[in-house]
Amino acid sequence: MLKIGIIGVGRMGTTHSHNLESIPGTKVTGIYDLEQKQIDAYLATFPGRKVYSSAVELASSPEVDFVLVTSPSYCHNEGIQAATSAGKPVFCEKPLCRTQAQLDELIPLLRNYQKMFAVGFVRRYSPGVIRMKQMLEEGKIGRALCFEVHVMLGAFKRMPGDWFADYNLCGGVTLDMLAHHADLINYFIGEAQSVCANALMLNPKNGLPADYLSGTITCKNGVIGTIQGAWLRSGPNENGMTIFGDQGALRLSDQTGLTYFTPGNQEEIPLDAQSVVDLPNLKGGMFGNEMAVLVNCLRTGEKPWAGVEEAIAAQQLCLALMRSAERREIVYL
Repeated sequence: MLKIGIIGVGRMGTTHSHNLESIPGTKVTGIYDLEQKQIDAYLATFPGRKVYSSAVELASSPEVDFVLVTSPSYCHNEGIQAATSAGKPVFCEKPLCRTQAQLDELIPLLRNYQKMFAVGFVRRYSPGVIRMKQMLEEGKIGRALCFEVHVMLGAFKRMPGDWFADYNLCGGVTLDMLAHHADLINYFIGEAQSVCANALMLNPKNGLPADYLSGTITCKNGVIGTIQGAWLRSGPNENGMTIFGDQGALRLSDQTGLTYFTPGNQEEIPLDAQSVVDLPNLKGGMFGNEMAVLVNCLRTGEKPWAGVEEAIAAQQLCLALMRSAERREIVYL
C-alpha cells in the first residue's frame, strides 16, 4: 500500500484525493493545512485521515511514503523543503514557487535530489497534448515557425482577501494559469531566449480583481510566438495553443479539441482517452491520469513526465514574463 500525505487540502488536495481513491494500492493517510476550515471540510469527505501539526511532521512520518504539496503557490517552498528533508518522493502542484529567490534556493536542492520529484503540469497527461506531441515529432507541420497561446477566462470570481486575488501571493494569471502553457512551449517548441510583456498584475486600481498578460516570446531555435492570458469578470472562456509550421499547423483547444491544418484543408483529430492510462475505473480525466502515472513511476522507478528540469524551465519563463511586465523591458533568459 502506497501511503500518501497531503500538504494543503484545499481544491487541488481534495481533487487528487478523489482521484487516488480509484487507483488500486494507494491511500491518503495524513494531511496538513494551516486553515482549520480546510481541514474540517476535507475530513467531512475523507474521514479518518490523521491531521499533522506541521509540514515537517507530516513529511517525517513513517505513515507517509509520498508527499503531495498542494498548498497555495507562495507556500510550495515550505512543503518541498519538508518533504526533501525527510527524503520522501514529492509531487508539487504548479507553479514550483512564487519568487526568484525561492527558485534560486530550490534549483540546487532539486537538481541534486535522489528521490522522485514531479510537478503538476497536468496537461501533459491529456490525450490532446500526447497526440499533438506525436504529430509534431512525426513532422506533420514541417519546421515550426511561430505559435500563439490564447487563454482568456471570463469567469474569475476571486475577491479581495483571497490569496488568488493578490499578485504578490499568487503571481496572477501568468504564474498560475499560463504556467501550463509555459511548460507546453518548452515541451513542444523549445526554451525561450527573450520575452517582452505587459500585464495588469491584478492591480487593485482596476476595481474587482482581474488580470491580463500579453507577451512575445523568442525561442533559442528562432521560433517566435505570442502568449496572452486573462482572469476577467466576464466574457468567453477560451483556452488554446496553435503552432504554425512551413507545411501545416496544429491547434489544441479545450473547446474544439485537436485540429490539423494543411493548405486548403483542416481535420479534426480523434482522441482516445484510454491511450493515456489503462485503468478502467480511473476518475478525474487528465488529473486522474497524472496521479496514476506518478504512482506507476514510484513503483517502477521510471521518470515522471514533468520533473525537476521541466518545473525549473517553466518557472524561469513565467518569472521572465512577469519581470518584463513589471519593469517594462525586454528580459533575456
